[in-house]
Amino acid sequence: MAQNTPDVQQKVVALEQQAQKYLQEQKPALAIPVLREIVSLDTKNLDGRANLGVLLVFQGAYGEAIPHMRAALQFAVRAAGKLGCRELPQRFLPLGHDRATHRQGPPPTYGKAGQVPAAGSHRHRCH
Repeated sequence: MAQNTPDVQQKVVALEQQAQKYLQEQKPALAIPVLREIVSLDTKNLDGRANLGVLLVFQGAYGEAIPHMRAALQFAVRAAGKLGCRELPQRFLPLGHDRATHRQGPPPTYGKAGQVPAAGSHRHRCH
């Protein structure tokens, strides 16, 4: 955080709620400036970075999105190393990951019936 004070933390929480409201209302143009402010106050805010990156990609602002997406990925990887995959939210785990077996299936491919294949036996590093 720019400053790790209770006031800054409270502001980030309020901004996160506002951004979520805009996202739920499907108003990404309003959410983007709020997410930018969150990231400026808390540069290590994983959700803020990830959400901002995704919204910027959808707007075609790839050059601006890439640093946010990279930062979000780095934060998620570090968290996985510290916490282990059992504590991470599912959205930060690889596609097809099975928490119980720690096995990673191939990326989903959709056939004629639109079925996603079952997780395979590829082992990945998840402790």
